[in-house]
Amino acid sequence: MRKIGSKIRTLRLSHQLTQRQLGLAIGISCQQIQKYEAGVSDLSITRLIQICIVLNSEIEEVLGSLRSQKIDPIEVKNHSISFNISKLFRSNIDNP
Repeated sequence: MRKIGSKIRTLRLSHQLTQRQLGLAIGISCQQIQKYEAGVSDLSITRLIQICIVLNSEIEEVLGSLRSQKIDPIEVKNHSISFNISKLFRSNIDNP
């Protein structure tokens, strides 16, 4: 989770957002954003989608940092499913 959190932090900073601003945008506290970025709290796919929408980023960009790691095949499948859900979700937002 740390690599994902680190990527979220990098993206957030590149958009010049504070943890408080990102938290407000998705309805959670800045402390929770801090926990996600530090890898202390697990990040649900729903929350990851919300963060990616605010940061105008693709989930693959955030999860791509995991490609160099050895991951359990079940986790890979879950990430693939998550990515497909994200694409579907984004297409529904773009084309209601």
